[in-house]
Amino acid sequence: MSLWADEEDLYIEVDTPGVEEKDVELTVHGDVLTIKAGRAEPEGRKYLFNGRAFGRFERTLRLPEAVDSEKVDATLSGGVLRLTLPRKAEARPRKITLKGS
Repeated sequence: MSLWADEEDLYIEVDTPGVEEKDVELTVHGDVLTIKAGRAEPEGRKYLFNGRAFGRFERTLRLPEAVDSEKVDATLSGGVLRLTLPRKAEARPRKITLKGS
């Protein structure tokens, strides 16, 4: 998982190889993001060797600040889950203009 930010948004990328869109659940509550996902093990296989993980996982992350949960954008492409989480207006950096005397 990678997390970075610019002045307007937080960005997260999570490697999720073999996970399908229908198997991903995302929730944002204040400054907490929860990602739940999974990958089912194919039925009927008798492995000689298996180094791949199957099953469900859950990851909860406290974000560095609250985000606007109504405007979160999430995509799953090429095995990478990408989230754009807009900072709330009050959490965005703002330039302060000095007033002359």
